[in-house]
Amino acid sequence: MFPELGGHKEARSMTDNSRVDTLKLAVAVTFCLCLFFMLYVSYTPDVTSEFVLLNNRLQPVHVSKNNVLDVRDVIPPEDRGSQNTKAAPAAEPVTARQTCIPKRNLVFIKVQEAASNAVQRILLRYAYRHNLTVMLPRTGGSFHWLTFTDEFDGLPVKDGSYNVIAHHLRYGKEIKKKMPADTVYFTMLQHPVSHMKFSFHQWKLHKHYNISGKDPINVFFKDPYLYSVNDSATFKTHHPIKNRQAFDLGFGMSWQMGDDRTTAHLKEVKKTIRVVLLAERFDESLVLLRRLMCWDMQDILYQPDNNIIETNRFANITLHRKQQMTFQNWSSIDFALHTYSQKTFNETSQHMGPGFMKEVEYFRRLNSWVYFEACKGHLGRNFTHFGVEKSRWHDKFEADGSLCQAIERRRGVWDRKFALRQNAELRKSNGSQLQVPGEKYVSVPEQQHQEITNLSGSNKPIGLKSKTLTPSNVEEREGKNDGERWGDCHG
Repeated sequence: MFPELGGHKEARSMTDNSRVDTLKLAVAVTFCLCLFFMLYVSYTPDVTSEFVLLNNRLQPVHVSKNNVLDVRDVIPPEDRGSQNTKAAPAAEPVTARQTCIPKRNLVFIKVQEAASNAVQRILLRYAYRHNLTVMLPRTGGSFHWLTFTDEFDGLPVKDGSYNVIAHHLRYGKEIKKKMPADTVYFTMLQHPVSHMKFSFHQWKLHKHYNISGKDPINVFFKDPYLYSVNDSATFKTHHPIKNRQAFDLGFGMSWQMGDDRTTAHLKEVKKTIRVVLLAERFDESLVLLRRLMCWDMQDILYQPDNNIIETNRFANITLHRKQQMTFQNWSSIDFALHTYSQKTFNETSQHMGPGFMKEVEYFRRLNSWVYFEACKGHLGRNFTHFGVEKSRWHDKFEADGSLCQAIERRRGVWDRKFALRQNAELRKSNGSQLQVPGEKYVSVPEQQHQEITNLSGSNKPIGLKSKTLTPSNVEEREGKNDGERWGDCHG
């Protein structure tokens, strides 16, 4: 019996050893698989989706966490055969900044009372910095926009071609005849109720309609049909108010949703104006614009203006549901445009990936720091020199008081600077023949001409200061004006 028992023990020992070996092998295989998986993950980029404008169309581009992409991701399949990719071979990873080409031909359809002044000044600053040719109206601040005719023309330039239209006009197909085929058209809209509140304040409509009392705008909203006059005589005191934003986009004053001409023009607008920004989401709109146009972060810095909201006595008026519905039925095209624009804006911003809103927050704090701290005191010739360290959204850049003044520069001053530069061939040895928009030809002495040319100030700043901002500083500090989303929003 004992030998048999010993044999059983030996067999059981061999079985146990076999199980141990099998367990060791399983552990080793599992370890190898885990190691392989970890290596695979570490070399697999964290991909998010962003959008670029390619061939005047929004195209998704997959960008890794370290902002590295393959040029093939930017080119849609149907266009790859015709694209020249030698500058950035598909086999070599390139950065989004290298692949993205800044847009040079731009038309901003300037809708009045929709934060358009702030965007206009940003665009003019960008055009001047990059030596782009701007079409300047002959009649001052706007083109002939009440009736779009062949009179639509700008001041002459050397080669007869333009890169940018930023002044107020009504959208029409005639614009395309003046601009290159690859021009990007964009605009900014505002919620119709907010837009009407500001228009009521800006144009003092309660006085025009003889509405007295403490709450004239609510009286108007109860029945806008009683007060609207879609007649040319209206323009003597204020701009049209029914479908006001749609009017700037080329819709007729008497048009209604459902009309054949309204449907046809709406299709044309959607086809041509591929980028629609929202005034109530101003900072998001600027970051979206920066990405789509391939601009630098400093190109979208702007001047916040608290006074716009604070001085509008109608800004905080609340409408009852019935008033809202009445106004929506009356100004139906404006509401349809805003609903469509809000939907496309949300879709585009969501496809930008989770880093989009982080960039928006960073931009708000950066813009607040630049304007309220770095630029503080520059108007008294106490120019500031400051630098902003590199972040995940922009390279390191340095600036001084000239940037601060450019951020605050008004449209009229920009017009004169562009006129001087674009009509340089009119200069004479004893002076300058200068045509300024809305004015006759005038003779400008050389000394005075130099003063106008150097509107940004002396080349030798007095009281030079130096400040440096790092991305961490921007992310940590609380912006002084984060709640304010647009500046100089009238006009």
